Amino acid sequence: MNMKKTLLTITAVLLTAMMSSATLSYVNQTLTYGVGSGGLAIPDGSPVGVASQMNFTANNTGNQMIDVTVGLNISGGYNGNLYAYLISPTGTLVVLMDHPGSAPFYAAGSGMTVTLDSSAGTGIQSATETYRQSLSGTYAPLGNLGSIAAPGGNDGTGNGIWTLFFADLTRGGGQACLDSWTLNLTVVPEPVTLALGLFVAMLLSLAGIKRMWTLQAK
Repeated sequence: MNMKKTLLTITAVLLTAMMSSATLSYVNQTLTYGVGSGGLAIPDGSPVGVASQMNFTANNTGNQMIDVTVGLNISGGYNGNLYAYLISPTGTLVVLMDHPGSAPFYAAGSGMTVTLDSSAGTGIQSATETYRQSLSGTYAPLGNLGSIAAPGGNDGTGNGIWTLFFADLTRGGGQACLDSWTLNLTVVPEPVTLALGLFVAMLLSLAGIKRMWTLQAK
């Protein structure tokens, strides 16, 4: 085997090893207030709204996030009146919903247990429910949660303070309460660590080949 083919073989093997070691991890953390009247009240008909802050510590330092989803548990109120956004620890803001459903009555349900995932086929803005019934399932948010974990972005590991803001923009429809919310992150090992391991492995392999060729040449 000539030197070029040998190097190509080694590179392919090392790249395969690196990719297999970059196993995805799924980490989540939930902030719970209570159920119904025990939850965090969202002021009726007030754009001032209410903010919930979660100090996310579930992820290991050095793990780069590549995806974000949000779970919401809300009781009471009128879903079509709600507006919400999420802010990452570094300040990236994503609008989650803005009067979900179709005008003029929007989503007619009361309360929701949903997961917001930008890869979902149906958007929360298209949600429909029977009057006063709860909304459940997985929906795409109005904004793109993928922008938080975009390649080359500044959001890193996801550790730190996340802010979830909710407002009920139209008076009437009853009291809505945020019972709990969950932040779900998909992460991979720190690229620098993997690159360093690959570089060291390649140097060791090349040193071994050089020694082998030197012995064969004698």
